[in-house]
Amino acid sequence: MPPGAAVPASGAGGDPGANPGTEAAPPAGPVTQPGTDPAPITGPQPGPVTTYTYKLGKVEDKISPFDPRFRGLVLDQLNSPAFAGYYYTGSFYPDTGNGIFTRASSTDAYLWSMDTVVAPNGHSAASFVSMALFMVIGEGTLRSLYGKPTAETATYGYMKVAIDADVSGSLSRLNAAGAQGYCRLASGVFETRMMRQEGASDVCTYESPAPRVSSLQERLDQLNAMGLKGFIPFFLNGGTPYYVKVNNASTSYYYYVVDDATGGSDETKFLALLNAEGAKGATSYEYIANGGISPKRIFRIATNCSRWWLC
Repeated sequence: MPPGAAVPASGAGGDPGANPGTEAAPPAGPVTQPGTDPAPITGPQPGPVTTYTYKLGKVEDKISPFDPRFRGLVLDQLNSPAFAGYYYTGSFYPDTGNGIFTRASSTDAYLWSMDTVVAPNGHSAASFVSMALFMVIGEGTLRSLYGKPTAETATYGYMKVAIDADVSGSLSRLNAAGAQGYCRLASGVFETRMMRQEGASDVCTYESPAPRVSSLQERLDQLNAMGLKGFIPFFLNGGTPYYVKVNNASTSYYYYVVDDATGGSDETKFLALLNAEGAKGATSYEYIANGGISPKRIFRIATNCSRWWLC
């Protein structure tokens, strides 16, 4: 959906098992927000959360995710009765042919469509949300798996927004788009295309906090300070992070760290980790290799999130 480029910064999916990982302690020092007294952020805000369940799905043995057949095989899996309500996390293990799929407690079933990422992209972009990208070596067209909950009737509009080295100018353009309801990144691969739900009352604000962070603790402090205010990472451009907040939403975000010794390379242990944290309402946001010494994974919990594409 995350919710990650000129890289989307929404993060990838992730998952649990025999050793679900050890949850790290809360930030060692208080997280301070401008204009407020220091206050430690030690957990998610009160309110409902969406929980997540993960499972393995056989795509095909020994196939490369860059094989032109791969995207169709993933789509076939998602359309099978056994995977109703699941979506593809992007995690795939070529040696076993297994992909990791997840189901949110808030969604019973999805409709799917495969289409190109950039216009013209047929009917998909008008009524679906891009949920996974597929690249084929030697093929110039990047394709996306578009999905939506079966009960969703929303339609979407798009616009290009220039994000460059001028942070102030980029923020000005983003906030002008946010005032028109453009609150989600549609694509940050070839160009920055943003989307809005047509007819919705959403208005968004964008911020780029300073200074840049240089340690895991500083990263957590920034994520939690912004998340407490309702901001979620939107885009990372040349090391500069941009965050977005839907002004009329009451959603807040909490981030925490767990040990992840295998870095997701062991599908059984990774699945166990994802399910253990998913039961708490958390999804994987980012893997921190730490040079191979005590690798960590950041998880995110969204509270009071009513927009399925922002949870």
